[in-house]
Amino acid sequence: MLNGRPYTIPEEVKKVDAVLEAWYPGEKGGDAISRILFGEVNPSGRLSVTFPPTTGHISMYANHKPSGKGYYRQRGTPQKPGRDYVFSSPDPLFCLGYGLSYTTFKYSQLEIQNHMASKGEVLVSCMLKNTGDVKGAEVVLLYVRDKISSVTTPVKALRGFSKVELNPGESRKVTLVLKKDDLKLWNAAMDFVLEPGDFEVFVGASVEDIRLKGTFKVE
Repeated sequence: MLNGRPYTIPEEVKKVDAVLEAWYPGEKGGDAISRILFGEVNPSGRLSVTFPPTTGHISMYANHKPSGKGYYRQRGTPQKPGRDYVFSSPDPLFCLGYGLSYTTFKYSQLEIQNHMASKGEVLVSCMLKNTGDVKGAEVVLLYVRDKISSVTTPVKALRGFSKVELNPGESRKVTLVLKKDDLKLWNAAMDFVLEPGDFEVFVGASVEDIRLKGTFKVE
């Protein structure tokens, strides 16, 4: 696909084995696309936008509020209408961060070091292993949720990522840093503040493909 915006292609996806999204790749795009299709390069790109299944699902985005559409994830039918959409699923066609590879990766051993009081940062780390047969790069994504706040905040807000290249069978520790500003919000007085409380951490391959979860506290 050579395009400048997300397309609604639910029927096309059913008829193909995979979709290669190239956006507008420039004059070397043809060469880059052919190298991926013939396996010379292992793709590692991730979607920076959400692909809705139909135009009726627009607007669809990952960092929606808890009261936003898509929160309940209840598919609707004519016999039993859903809470998000009456007659259809609230799931995106392709979500933020989605992307396939010619290999697979395993996430494990989540660690959260809360240094907020002393250094003003939280260190989130995990072990990443290439469990496939070919060399590849994985984009580890870090999302955060403020569990209780004075104003509504997203159910998952992307706050960090790291692309890690691994040989088959290789493992590596991946560490991502959360700064104070990553946890702040605009309150009712329009002040950018960090409120005390519990925060959830999500680490995974996309906003829908979460592999590890944890919590930490800000006092």
